Amino acid sequence: MLKRIYTDNYYASMHEDDFSGKQRYILFVFLSIIGGICGILFFIQNSIIFNHYSWISYSMPTLTVAIAANFYLFKRHKNTKLAFEIIVLSCFIVLHLTTYKLGGIFSSSNFYLSVLTIATFILLGNKAGWGFIGLSSLHMLVMYHFTMNTNVIKHIMGNMHGAIEMDIVISMILSLIVIGLHCLSIEQTNKNLMREMNDSQKEIKNYTKSVEKTNKELDNFAYIVSHDLKAPLRAISSLSDWIQEDLGDNINEDAAENFKLLKSRVSRMELLINGILEYSRAGRANTPIVDVNINQLINDVIFLLDPPSHIKITTLGFMPVVQADKVKLQQVFSNILGNAIKYNDKAQGEISISCQQMLNSWKFVISDNGPGIEEQYRTKVFDIFQTLHSKDKMESTGVGLAFVKKIIEECEGEIYITSSEYGGASFVFSIPKEPVNLTGASTFNLKTA
Repeated sequence: MLKRIYTDNYYASMHEDDFSGKQRYILFVFLSIIGGICGILFFIQNSIIFNHYSWISYSMPTLTVAIAANFYLFKRHKNTKLAFEIIVLSCFIVLHLTTYKLGGIFSSSNFYLSVLTIATFILLGNKAGWGFIGLSSLHMLVMYHFTMNTNVIKHIMGNMHGAIEMDIVISMILSLIVIGLHCLSIEQTNKNLMREMNDSQKEIKNYTKSVEKTNKELDNFAYIVSHDLKAPLRAISSLSDWIQEDLGDNINEDAAENFKLLKSRVSRMELLINGILEYSRAGRANTPIVDVNINQLINDVIFLLDPPSHIKITTLGFMPVVQADKVKLQQVFSNILGNAIKYNDKAQGEISISCQQMLNSWKFVISDNGPGIEEQYRTKVFDIFQTLHSKDKMESTGVGLAFVKKIIEECEGEIYITSSEYGGASFVFSIPKEPVNLTGASTFNLKTA
């Protein structure tokens, strides 16, 4: 029986981590089987053995068919709540009619009330469980009334000698079967759980080793980049200075321009290397979560960026104190504000910062009156090394916004671009109120894109 359940298609289709769902399904199967068996046995006992036919006797096969139909139709519609409600109600009706027919309040079938009560709590939750307790209490009152205040039970028992004794034997046997099967099910589930936990632990160990190996390779990569690549760049820069010194006043205008372009390319290459190093370190260093005063953080960022006099930065409305990694958050504001300052093409630049409190997050909007970003490029700008302007016209690495997006996504926030009310662009990003303490970015300041 258990083996058949564990090889059942529906059971096999359930997620491997859904242990609760699997246990509830097994209990549903057991209730369907036991409810059907009880209905058939009652019909045999009442109609064939005692030769007593009534509407109660014939209701039992009907309930058995309903239980079987519910079980097989569940495989199609897979509405667990509906299927669980039907099986609990059907089993209760079987119990109620059996108890009424076989001894009333004295019937040992009442034992199943406790089994059904536990099953209801497991299958349908606390609210339905307490509702079933109320239904069970009503059942007991009805049975007490029939047993003590009417002649129905006495009349039936007078014509059905030994029914209570037979009921006790059958109930004890079935109760032992129910308890035994459920214990076997729990034991099997625990074994499966332990096996899956052991397999998961092995996978975690292998994954940890793989991550450690990857981190080591990244460290080696960082060493190679910072030493083996930067050294030739410095040599090229120094060599170009020596050549210029040697030429002195003999250098013509075209050669001077070429030397200037060469130094610009060397400087850009060094910025790209620094950007790649910062991007590779993101998510690898443990950083603390602290209370961050956003208003103070913005003032610090503006002070460090030192915007030109024609750029006006305004903070609109309330700015909260949030729990976050201050260094990462400073890098987010620094990159976005730095870009808004750098690319602003207006005689009077306007940049505004606002905050809106959402249900589970803080939503920040940084708007400017710059040239804006066309809709087809609003996703592309967050890709690493992507810029909207020629790098010869505007020095940029194309790493800053990619780094910002990575920081925001690490803390399970989101970032996107919309049109600004000033005619430029608005960078909208959110961070959760409950901080996600992941490993964060390094503490080096990244150049703006």
